[in-house]
Amino acid sequence: MPRRGENIFKRKDGRWEARYVKEITLEGTKKYGSVYAKTYREVKAKQLVCINQPITGARKSSVTVDDIMWEWLAHNKNQLKISSYQRYFTTIKNHISKQVGKIQIKHLTACTIEKFTDELLINKNLSRETVNHVLIVLGMGLGFAKTQYQAAAPDIHLLKLTKTKTRVLSVSGQDTSVQYLLANEDIFLFGILLALYTGFRIGEICALKWEDLANNEIHVNKTISGGTDQIHI
Repeated sequence: MPRRGENIFKRKDGRWEARYVKEITLEGTKKYGSVYAKTYREVKAKQLVCINQPITGARKSSVTVDDIMWEWLAHNKNQLKISSYQRYFTTIKNHISKQVGKIQIKHLTACTIEKFTDELLINKNLSRETVNHVLIVLGMGLGFAKTQYQAAAPDIHLLKLTKTKTRVLSVSGQDTSVQYLLANEDIFLFGILLALYTGFRIGEICALKWEDLANNEIHVNKTISGGTDQIHI
């Protein structure tokens, strides 16, 4: 019986076969390779090696933006904070992979990057700051491709940002806010009050549990990262 979602099957000759994507063409067509073993455990291990193998030899000519970005992220995972890793993962998954992931590095041009930028800015209606973040992540991946594989890749140019003044509450404004927050019993409003008095971040407040309160102290040792439901210590 095939293992659902894993592309692993037991053949009629008794061997296990595992398939993996070895190339995605510019048109988006997937080309598969196969490995074989006597047991499921062995063939699964072989499949993982093929999926995670570095880009070498003949693969260099067909490597895609997706190949580079995910290898770059895996290569740097241990050097990144959990929050940074998740932010980069989400950026690659939601923006880079969907828009330019299937394009082979050798076909990536300055014009492609410009169209990608316009797509994020105009059609996706992302802020200039968010678009720049996406471009920075893409640029780090392409820099990895240049260093590791001497791949020819276009330079990334960020959008110019207009400086905005940071708005802060005046002392009287803080007093008014506190009075309103104290007068209304609401868990969300209490979160705002807690942030105002402690300086805790939103993720830290959302991750708090009753056991984190002891001896009139609040102990912060975990946070909820943006865009996920996972709590990290």
